[in-house]
Amino acid sequence: MLVLSRRIGQKIVFPSMGVTVQVLSIQGSVVRIGIKAPAEVTVVRHEIADRVSDVSPERSQNRSQTGDSISNRVPNREVSVQ
Repeated sequence: MLVLSRRIGQKIVFPSMGVTVQVLSIQGSVVRIGIKAPAEVTVVRHEIADRVSDVSPERSQNRSQTGDSISNRVPNREVSVQ
């Protein structure tokens, strides 16, 4: 695991994926981050990813064909996650 230190306003970029992660605020032990990613890149919290991975591959494939995915249900691609 790569561990990086960032201050408020600083970013980490994944240029080959078109993803930018920015530290928005720090209040005690809570760090707010902003993630900017292309629509085709799914971004979810770890606990949500665990639930999604419980879905069978067949069901997951059917969802992607119908357009029913998590990224389609998020109205704004610039979402702050706490």
